[in-house]
Amino acid sequence: MEESAVFRNAINGFNKTDVLDYVKDILEKNTRLTAENEALRKELEEQKTLAEENARGKAPEQHSETDIEKLSEQKLGKVMYDARRFSDLIVSEANEKADSIFANASRSSEKMLEQVNSLKSEADEFSAAFFAGLKSISERLDALGASLTDFSAKTEDEKSGFIKRINSESETTDG
Repeated sequence: MEESAVFRNAINGFNKTDVLDYVKDILEKNTRLTAENEALRKELEEQKTLAEENARGKAPEQHSETDIEKLSEQKLGKVMYDARRFSDLIVSEANEKADSIFANASRSSEKMLEQVNSLKSEADEFSAAFFAGLKSISERLDALGASLTDFSAKTEDEKSGFIKRINSESETTDG
């Protein structure tokens, strides 16, 4: 297993596959350490049996039962200490990784919030400009409607004079 796990960010938290793989690795190590522990316990029992046989005179050249128990306890104690140290290391690494992921997620969410606020501001500006344009068009249409109403109320001679004046103004502007 890697010394430090890498969890990719995913929507609403961590990548599930990364986390499950990491937990699987931890369980495999735990299983291996448990098996080693059981093997040492079995060895301790065998040593106790040999010590008992030695005490009865069946194996005269071997260590005493107390020496064997002390050696076995020392081995078992070392394995337990190593297992405890390893589990503390795993927990520490997991906490550091979780803190790092949380910090990254916080930074990411802050950036997203800034982008959302920026987009909202742009949308508000566009909306204001759009409605101002619609209001201007509406006012122009109202003025045009009033002008047409005034124009339709005029006599035919007045309308004809108005049209001539507009034509003459456009000719001086074009020329």
